[in-house]
Amino acid sequence: MNNPTAAQISQQMEQVESLVTTSRRLLKEGKMVDLSAMEERIRELTDNLKKSDPETARPFIEAVGNLIDSLTEIEQNLKGHQQELLNGEAELDRKKARNAYQNDKKPD
Repeated sequence: MNNPTAAQISQQMEQVESLVTTSRRLLKEGKMVDLSAMEERIRELTDNLKKSDPETARPFIEAVGNLIDSLTEIEQNLKGHQQELLNGEAELDRKKARNAYQNDKKPD
């Protein structure tokens, strides 16, 4: 798209918002999410916003701000999941060490 129309940008925005909503739901359910499709759609959307004239892009300012807020929420959710995984891994390491120590102390 050389000169994207407001309708084209609006359609792209809806697609991105749908991907974001689905990703947020899946993350809240503790499921894995492939963010590469969302990344590509956001790249296309932002590229088209940059290519469009200011009058076409201006109505999307609030939607882009909301999108940024949603992406920040996803980021925080991912960081929370990462921390949970790290904590679980550390607990597993402690259990392994405790079990190994207890097995070493058993009489032969």
